[in-house]
Amino acid sequence: MRFVGIKSVAQQEILALHRIRSLAVKNRTALVNQIRGLLAEYGIVFPKSIKQARRAIVLILSELHRGQGVADGDQQAGKRLSSHPVDSWGAGGVARV
Repeated sequence: MRFVGIKSVAQQEILALHRIRSLAVKNRTALVNQIRGLLAEYGIVFPKSIKQARRAIVLILSELHRGQGVADGDQQAGKRLSSHPVDSWGAGGVARV
């Protein structure tokens, strides 16, 4: 039988942070892929990097607010998208997700 040492509270906290970060990265990737797929239906494509996705999403949201949206007259969709904390990804935190 193999015995495993008991983890300290500090070790458990570090493992919890790693799990939380891993989940946040998975959720971010899923969200960006979903947005990328939806925009591809309108012929809007951008590179797969998160940095490029942020730039493209900010540009598209600014166009929606000016009334030059992806689909004409869809201001409500723009307001719903802009209320999502896309700009807060990696901003001001201790560690970037």
